[in-house]
Amino acid sequence: MDVSSIFKEGNACFPVCKMERYIVGFVLELMTRQQVLDLYFMEARSKVLDLAAFLDRVDRAEGKEDFRLNALRHAMSHLQGRQLRRAEKVLLSLSDPSSLPIERALGQGACGAWSGPTPDRQRKKKSKSP
Repeated sequence: MDVSSIFKEGNACFPVCKMERYIVGFVLELMTRQQVLDLYFMEARSKVLDLAAFLDRVDRAEGKEDFRLNALRHAMSHLQGRQLRRAEKVLLSLSDPSSLPIERALGQGACGAWSGPTPDRQRKKKSKSP
């Protein structure tokens, strides 16, 4: 998915007016790396510190890990290196890949992560199969 597809008219995930699409597209095309760093670095730094503090709190707490923590760690693995489309990979790794609705919801609301196997674990299982 390229950035322009996010801003298409009628996209329910990101409803923006034409002027907003124009401004965001314009900014993305004209900003230098230094300008992007100057504008967004402190916000990104804050989010990384929040995530580190969250993980420290989880590690200090007693009890078993659940699928959300495993899913978050898997999602964070996509942040390493200089690969492109990291945001897409993180979002997809936290999303339910199934296309069919479940028969009955187990609870109310979303939990932010998919409880099934990650695509990496699915590939490993398939490769071990005879």
